[in-house]
Amino acid sequence: MTVSEDRGAPRPGPRRPDGAPSGPEQVRRALLDAAATLFAERGVDRVSLRDIAAAADVHLSLIKRYIGTREELVLAVFEDLSEQLSAEVLAHPLEMQGYDIDTVMGKWVRIASALAGSGRSLTNADGFNPVLAMAETLGRRSGCRQDIVPPVEMGFRHDIVPLSGACGRG
Repeated sequence: MTVSEDRGAPRPGPRRPDGAPSGPEQVRRALLDAAATLFAERGVDRVSLRDIAAAADVHLSLIKRYIGTREELVLAVFEDLSEQLSAEVLAHPLEMQGYDIDTVMGKWVRIASALAGSGRSLTNADGFNPVLAMAETLGRRSGCRQDIVPPVEMGFRHDIVPLSGACGRG
């Protein structure tokens, strides 16, 4: 068979190792999970994009494709952990969330500390505030409409407090 005869045959795509994520949803989830673990273990500024891609078992270029820049990845990881933490607190409201490095709370606290310690904002360009988002998520999921005191205009605020009378408490 000549080269010209072979052109009609489909060219095989890249070989993926068995168990490697495939498809946008699996790749994004693998990247967020790998980045969260590495950021919590080593610190946000001590993890390269290559480290994250290797841990997620995906090609480096897929970070840019499915998430964006390094800073967008850091914020996406933090937002994702905030959502996971909200879900855990809602699912187990009377249980203490552990601070071990392998728990969602442990990762969240370590990454939040690293971001705050480096002078980075814990909000993205859209004004995402993780504590406010967590409170709003918990309120929506529990069916309790809470009016939350808005965060201070100048930045992140640690003491977001429900207004008096929220959810029948005075």
